[in-house]
Amino acid sequence: MACEERCGYFMKEKNKFCHQLRAKGSDRCFYHISETSIAKMVCPMDPTHFVNPSNLNKHLKKCSKRRRVKAVYNVTGINSANLCDRKIVPKMSLADVSAVTTLRLIARLEELSTGQI
Repeated sequence: MACEERCGYFMKEKNKFCHQLRAKGSDRCFYHISETSIAKMVCPMDPTHFVNPSNLNKHLKKCSKRRRVKAVYNVTGINSANLCDRKIVPKMSLADVSAVTTLRLIARLEELSTGQI
């Protein structure tokens, strides 16, 4: 038999009683009370659980999925090595580069290393 503070709903597929706390004035938890007695709606941030519409604003402030909502500055996969989105630059040998370009590159690297820029 289930504890007096716990929901009285027996889950046949799991062969056990629900472990959620009972709702006030009922022998069932919020999830197992019939839809006619208390209105429930799907959480807009996470459709895997239900929310009482009168407590929606309070729930949205503390919902665990709140942190996972994408912010404007978040870019998915920004640090991944996904080659599908990037243009592949062909590899070059140092022999393919002209001597003038190589000398410019060396001069530029020397400037950067001495901190003259």
